[in-house]
Amino acid sequence: MTLAASYTIRHVRAADRIEAVRVFYEAHVDDHVWPRTLEELSQLAEDWCLFEAVTEDGSIAATCYAKQDEEPPDTPRAGKARWEIGGLYAVQACRGTGLAETLATIAIIALYVQNDPQDERLIGHVHEFNTKPRKLLERLGFAHDGQEIPPSHVVPPNMKRNEKGEVVGHLFVFQLKHLAALADWLETYAGVLPSGAAVRLDVSMYTKDRSRTAEALRDIAKRP
Repeated sequence: MTLAASYTIRHVRAADRIEAVRVFYEAHVDDHVWPRTLEELSQLAEDWCLFEAVTEDGSIAATCYAKQDEEPPDTPRAGKARWEIGGLYAVQACRGTGLAETLATIAIIALYVQNDPQDERLIGHVHEFNTKPRKLLERLGFAHDGQEIPPSHVVPPNMKRNEKGEVVGHLFVFQLKHLAALADWLETYAGVLPSGAAVRLDVSMYTKDRSRTAEALRDIAKRP
């Protein structure tokens, strides 16, 4: 895929689009990314938590999801609910254009407007051997906060392991105060990436009244 002149960011809802996302992941995602089944993707779509950026002909350029999760055992927050931003992937032609960052920004805004997590953290995992997403997560408002090692028996066989046979995920935690910056971004978004490509936000439940959504985000950002 070459860089397109325009893209649309939208929820994935229809069955054929869910299947398209599954095929996209299967074709593009490497051994640094935890794979998701069609059933998992379908549930994310049903929960309005699966997103895609597509070209005019419907080809997928980038994907992202927000998934409800649980804090792991043997940690101070063990068993508590949390959310994870995951599956963020853009085709080679779109990397460095700002498309993936715009898509993830919308996913985060949607999560807080739609679900309003209270004591639930928003986290992201980055495979220890994957350096690419770290700067992006930091720009989105995440901070590195240690690592997590899932039990070996639950790790998909495609995942790259270290010399100990472990899959280590570096943990990034969203800083709630950064919602104020996302609110500013939403109010001033002009619909054009730094690359010059146009990006339409087809998520009217969050963008129809941008000022109201931004105000809600700033209120959440003030929480202790």
